[in-house]
Amino acid sequence: MWPPTQYCVIKLPETQPPIVDGKQCLLDIPLRKVSGIPVEVFRAINETGYRAIFKAKQNFFVNGSKECDLILASVPNFFDMKLQLKTSNWDIRLEPANNIKDLVRVMSLQSGFALTHVAYIEQLNKERFDFDQASKILRSLETYISFMRGAWCGHFLPVGWLNDDISWYKWDLPMVMPWRTTPIYWCNTFDIAELSKAFDKFMSLPEHLELINVISFYTGANGYEAPDISVIMTQLALELLVALYAPEGPYKEDKDIKIRRILTKKRISTEIPFELEKLKKYCELNIKDGTQIDGPKAIVYLRNSFMHPKRDNIKKIVQVPVSVMGEAASLGLAYIELILLESLGYNGQYTDRFTKRSQQVQWSESRDAIQPVVNRAMP
Repeated sequence: MWPPTQYCVIKLPETQPPIVDGKQCLLDIPLRKVSGIPVEVFRAINETGYRAIFKAKQNFFVNGSKECDLILASVPNFFDMKLQLKTSNWDIRLEPANNIKDLVRVMSLQSGFALTHVAYIEQLNKERFDFDQASKILRSLETYISFMRGAWCGHFLPVGWLNDDISWYKWDLPMVMPWRTTPIYWCNTFDIAELSKAFDKFMSLPEHLELINVISFYTGANGYEAPDISVIMTQLALELLVALYAPEGPYKEDKDIKIRRILTKKRISTEIPFELEKLKKYCELNIKDGTQIDGPKAIVYLRNSFMHPKRDNIKKIVQVPVSVMGEAASLGLAYIELILLESLGYNGQYTDRFTKRSQQVQWSESRDAIQPVVNRAMP
């Protein structure tokens, strides 16, 4: 029986709004078929339903087989697009649901969750692969598309197939964040060739696992409603990137110097952008040590203030405006996005976090002149 009913536990009614634990869910998605097999997916998911969808995390192997030649998985809360990613070994397609435009429209109004795509994962040579390889590519794929989306959108209910028969099920509780009405993400132009090229490099880099950790910090910081926590997470990610790509300085070097070094190395402006006037004004009023006041200094100063408070400045820390913390977090996230994109060899367009405009990355050969990304006047 597929799927095992003791784990895919919620049966939603066809004729009335779906109810989970007495709360109405947000969306209604029609049943779909995967390879001809009817799959009763979770047609509506809010936070209550999301917690209830599984009773346990477990893997099931049919006839003891741990190999497959195809993986199918549902993907929640992804863009209204068809995506194909190819590497030297893998061929991956994300096919959107037929009613994805309606799903995105409703989620944009109400937030929440929906299963928007089915992922098809196989090797380029069509050969079979084992369960460990499957787990690794699933983790890498969900990390990469979450980086694209700016929020976790981990896959639901991946199933391994071998010679058109089910080989295994992987029942796991994925990382997924609710769709927000004003999501912030760099990816909006959907240059499939550049996205595929960057994914290929992401898969091949020796620091692949470390970049997964960086993206975990990034997606966590981008989804937090508490900006002070976001500042902490962005600095963690930036320090890890420094260790990977710009470790030349002494061990006890000031953190802002380290972050400034990697930004300079990656050709990213360190100045506080024009649009973040509250952050800039706050730093000019409060940083009195005579050092350079720029983006790295602002992030490290605010992070250190509440991570290492002193008796005489506790009141000042509590009084830091939320808007200032939010701008510092946003600046750190912009740095992470650009460092990762440059490191993955991405040469397409991205959305500037502050101007909200789509533009070519500054290191692209197709760009006439290198311009600072986060240092420009308002249009």
